[in-house]
Amino acid sequence: MKNIKIKKLEKYVDEEHEEIVFSVYKNKSVNYYSFAFEYELEEGEGQYPLEDLLDKFSVSCHGDYYGQEFEEDGVKKAIVEVITSSDSIRELIDILSLSTIIDKQVNNFTFKNYEYLGINYGDAKIIINDKEIIVPIYATRNVRNETETFCMKYPEGQLSSTFKKGCDISEYINGDVELEYVMLDDSKAFVIYKKDNQDYQLVYDIKGFVKDELIP
Repeated sequence: MKNIKIKKLEKYVDEEHEEIVFSVYKNKSVNYYSFAFEYELEEGEGQYPLEDLLDKFSVSCHGDYYGQEFEEDGVKKAIVEVITSSDSIRELIDILSLSTIIDKQVNNFTFKNYEYLGINYGDAKIIINDKEIIVPIYATRNVRNETETFCMKYPEGQLSSTFKKGCDISEYINGDVELEYVMLDDSKAFVIYKKDNQDYQLVYDIKGFVKDELIP
């Protein structure tokens, strides 16, 4: 999911809908909140990460806008309208948290054979013996955390900037490895790589390199 934008549906201008904040609307006749957005589909993107977003924020797709694919100027896109099941404060918080995906790039990625939901912060430049390798940077967003949003957390900006500028890991890597991605989680950055069919990670914090370890 990339180039995620607010989609203001025509029906939101009627008397039944009241904008609460950030393009989240309340339907006053049936007492629920709704929010619509449009995004570009990335290559190979299927039902995820949309299904994870729906599950994470306890919302459902509604009406004619449930993520069906269409093409505009040669670009594959989708429109989604999500609704809550009630107008409770808890569900308002959930849908407001979901609305923070606007202007973000959201992807699923695999870590330890599990699918994770994350923000894509762009490309990292990893240098090994003067060879530059490009891998994506993902910041995890915990599906089980009820208060999670897609706003940038400290120190994600600083860590992603470090790897975008270029990070030489030659000192810590021996032999042939397969770099996969950089993962930002719990105030640290993890350079995930495979060696001899096993998974490893280089751990960094805001001050720099911390350790190299086998992923259990």
